[in-house]
Amino acid sequence: MPKISACIVAYCDYEEVCAAVRSILQHTPAPDFALYVVDNGSPDGCGQRLAETDFGDARVTVLPLAQNLGFGKGHNAVIPQLDSAVHFILNPDILLTGDVLEPMADWLLARKLSLIHISEPTRPLYIS
Repeated sequence: MPKISACIVAYCDYEEVCAAVRSILQHTPAPDFALYVVDNGSPDGCGQRLAETDFGDARVTVLPLAQNLGFGKGHNAVIPQLDSAVHFILNPDILLTGDVLEPMADWLLARKLSLIHISEPTRPLYIS
């Protein structure tokens, strides 16, 4: 099974983000899965609340940003930390109902498909 990771960029709406995180953790059993939650400088304190939330799972890393960098740059903030074969960009309103990320990763790798491929975390991105 390939190592996979995912990132959610949040801006406010703490409850929605928590529901997404819990559904992803519940339906992604891989022990080496990594979930990054980036708060994009939410003015309502969402980032601080997320950082203080115990999701009961060491696979979650919360990264509160000081300012709103935008959706794309928010996701880019985790690139230096990635060591996965496949990385998913997820919306904060997603609710998984089954183990879909691992089969999707297998499918992508079997077909050598990607939108953005990172050959190694220290190398630049390229589109394939």
